[in-house]
Amino acid sequence: MSIYPFSEGRLNTRLVEIASITLESLGHTIKTSHAESEYDIQEEVEKTLMSMGGKLCSGNEQHLFGCDK
Repeated sequence: MSIYPFSEGRLNTRLVEIASITLESLGHTIKTSHAESEYDIQEEVEKTLMSMGGKLCSGNEQHLFGCDK
């Protein structure tokens, strides 16, 4: 049961679809996740790394992986 019975809860999904279509048409690579579905942790880490140019650093010299130091 929805908190808002007048809403079908599809607005965010549709906005992500529109943004993805628009960005892909401009030549960007898009990878998304749906929080309510099952997911693969390694795939989510790879998506994060891709979005950060392959680096995952804490910013305080504690480099997790993918950094030069």
